[in-house]
Amino acid sequence: MRYRVWTVLAAVGLLALAYLCRAEIFLAIGLLDDSLTSDNPLTRHTAQLEIRAAQGLLGIGAVLMFAVGIWGERIAATGWARALRSLPDRLTPGGEALRLRLFGPSLAITLAATVVITAYAVWGDRFLSFDMMGKINFEDGLIENCQAIFFALAGVLSLIWAAKGRPNGGRRFTWLLLGLGFIFLTGEEISWGQRIFGFATPEAMEVVNVQKEFNLHNLWGYLFDHLFILGFFLWGAVLPLLYQWVADLRRIVVATGFPLPSAGLAVGMVLASLMQEPLVTRVFVPVGGLRVAEIREFLSALCFLLLMYEVGKLHHVGRAE
Repeated sequence: MRYRVWTVLAAVGLLALAYLCRAEIFLAIGLLDDSLTSDNPLTRHTAQLEIRAAQGLLGIGAVLMFAVGIWGERIAATGWARALRSLPDRLTPGGEALRLRLFGPSLAITLAATVVITAYAVWGDRFLSFDMMGKINFEDGLIENCQAIFFALAGVLSLIWAAKGRPNGGRRFTWLLLGLGFIFLTGEEISWGQRIFGFATPEAMEVVNVQKEFNLHNLWGYLFDHLFILGFFLWGAVLPLLYQWVADLRRIVVATGFPLPSAGLAVGMVLASLMQEPLVTRVFVPVGGLRVAEIREFLSALCFLLLMYEVGKLHHVGRAE
């Protein structure tokens, strides 16, 4: 009976979010305002489509929650549901202890990085010349290159864990996909070496790329950037809570080896997610051409590197299971 109450509450919550997911509300709180009011019609149109898609997905989620509440017993009696319940619903005791650890290296590193890059954004021009700050802030500068390096290292770690993660094939497959994904993000971050090798953007891509660059994440407005921001927030803030509350989700996470941030890293990921221009510019305006989005992307890439470092400890990669 209790699960029915929770599923109904979840469905109502999703419907409420679908109702609140409107352009005027986003504009009122300062989210998506650059896209919704952009001079580029493609960017504006894409932002409107994003909002409609979000409303539709939230509505579908609400219907599914109601269905689970109504037919929960029937679903639980199916073969795949019984097979799911036969899987372990926790990591090893050591892995669970690491997952719940708040004050550890991940939190210390993310907090230190947040403080350092924020201090630089506020006071950097007091100590560095404009030319030096340009080498740090602008395209192919230190901050952007660090993002690419962090993604590349996260990809390398993922591939190492995939190679060592015997005998669990499900986990190895997950880490292999993540490794390829992080390598892809590395390429996207540097526009696949466009400015290094000096090749032009193909005309067909240039028309639909808002920054006229050879990459996919700037196609059709900032759709993929927005998906990245949303996915990163859900990964760091929502997944750890659902893991704690939903046993079947725990079983899926443990079986697949999907990276779950420790409590400390989850705090760091939430901090990175909060680096949104409407929030940050109420406190300070970054100097020297450094955009708030670059601060967020730098911290996000660092968090992904730390996340993949934690995978080896959480799942005891390479040890007999």
